[in-house]
Amino acid sequence: MTAAVLCLLGAAHPASAADGDAVRAAQAMEMKGASGTTDPGRGTVNDWDCQAAPDRKPVVLVHGTFGFTKAPASVRSEAWHTMAASLKAEGRCVYALQYGTTRFLGVGEQVPGTGDMYASARELKVFVDGVKAASTASKVDLVGWSQGGLVARQYLKDTGGASVDHLVGLAPPNHGSHRIDALLGGLIGYTATSQMYPGSEFLRTLNGSGELVGGVAYTMLATHGDDWVNPADSAFLSGAPEQVTNRWLPDSRGEGKGPEHAMLHVDPDTIAWVKEGIRYPGKPASPHFTPR
Repeated sequence: MTAAVLCLLGAAHPASAADGDAVRAAQAMEMKGASGTTDPGRGTVNDWDCQAAPDRKPVVLVHGTFGFTKAPASVRSEAWHTMAASLKAEGRCVYALQYGTTRFLGVGEQVPGTGDMYASARELKVFVDGVKAASTASKVDLVGWSQGGLVARQYLKDTGGASVDHLVGLAPPNHGSHRIDALLGGLIGYTATSQMYPGSEFLRTLNGSGELVGGVAYTMLATHGDDWVNPADSAFLSGAPEQVTNRWLPDSRGEGKGPEHAMLHVDPDTIAWVKEGIRYPGKPASPHFTPR
């Protein structure tokens, strides 16, 4: 059978040696689950043989500070499962990396999401390259939770965004967070936390020449229930409405506030907004969208 016929039939292109190297490099960065396994989504993430539905790009989930290691046991065991399962039900392949791992005071336990965010952005590039090689997709969609949104934005700035269609940010401190522990974290070796303090060199550089990268659609979500990002509207980005949608998450529980920062990954309205934010090629979520 000729190569032309194989192409018409949609046969997969044989992976090159370089593709294989890229996939193996990404697999080495898979996010660890609660038990130390590479399964933070109970079988819903990091299936390197996953076959997506037509026109569904791979989704890469980028965790926040500490990953899930400092969260309550229920959150650690849940990890990305609820969000990933919902995305997978739409025919998407979902991947999650672990990045920015450093040690407390240089000698303690390994803690993800604490290292220099410039380096973490380079780690994200390695992971995205591996996902693209495994899936043969030309672009991915990114979902960045908290610090993960900043790491994703730095990655976009470093690469020009050629490999990404959408970025959905779940309460990322895009303009910093006024928390004293953000400053103190840097004193114990957690460079990323000090980089998230308003006015840091990292944030000045990230936002200084424009907050958006051309060709990428942004949906930024904030919550009035945020107990970490201060002020909560630090999540919002400046740019044309055709490229960026900034929205407050709804108060679905009638408590006078939105979901808590630590629970965004399992909040049904947040997940609905994530799916809306990656639904239309080249476009952010509709500002008129309402979760059902």
